[in-house]
Amino acid sequence: VVLEREVEPQCSRLVQRLRRHAPGLEVLLLAASVADAVRADLAALRIEVLDRSAPAADLHGEIRRRFRRASLQARAGIVGHSRPILEILETVLQIGPADIPVLLTGPSGAGKELVARAVYLASPRAARPFVALNVGALAESVLESELFGHEKGAFTGAVARKEGVFERADGGTLFLDEVGEMTSHMQVRLLRALDSGEITPV
Repeated sequence: VVLEREVEPQCSRLVQRLRRHAPGLEVLLLAASVADAVRADLAALRIEVLDRSAPAADLHGEIRRRFRRASLQARAGIVGHSRPILEILETVLQIGPADIPVLLTGPSGAGKELVARAVYLASPRAARPFVALNVGALAESVLESELFGHEKGAFTGAVARKEGVFERADGGTLFLDEVGEMTSHMQVRLLRALDSGEITPV
C-alpha cells in the first residue's frame, strides 16, 4: 500500500477488515509521514511502515526481504510475530544458502525441528530430502547403523545392505535431534563425519 499523504486512521480499519479474510496477510505501508497515534495502532496490527523518501533501490530490497521472510514462515509452519520469532527467521534467511552444519539449541518442545526445516526450505537443498532422526531415543548399537548404514553380513540379522540417514539425506538436509544424549564415542564419530564429509558404514 503506497500513501501519498500522512497515514489516515481509516487505514487501520481497512487492514483489520483485510485480516479477517486473510489472517496471515503481510502488510507494509510506504508513507512520507505517520502520526504517532496512528503508528501505535499500526504496530498493534503488525503493520510495518517504510519511509517513502528512501532511495527506491533500498525500498525494493527491504520489501523483497520482508516478503521472503513471510513466505518462509508460512511454508515452514512457524507461528508467531514476536520480535524473537522474526529475528530467528532473519537468521535463517542468512544462513540457509550457506553449505555449513548448523547447531540449533533450546529446550525440548521449543521448535528446533521447525527451524531446521525452515533452514532447509531457505537453502538450495530444498529440492532434495529432509531427513530427521531423534538420536537420543536409540541405543548406540542401533544408532551407528541408523546414522552410517551397514553392509550385508555386518552383524547378526544384517541380511542386506542398509543406507543410513547420511546417505538418505545426501544433497538435502539432515536434522539430528537430541545430539547431547549421544555417547562420547558416537559424538566423536559424528564429528569426524561432519568434518570430513565422509562416512563409513558398519
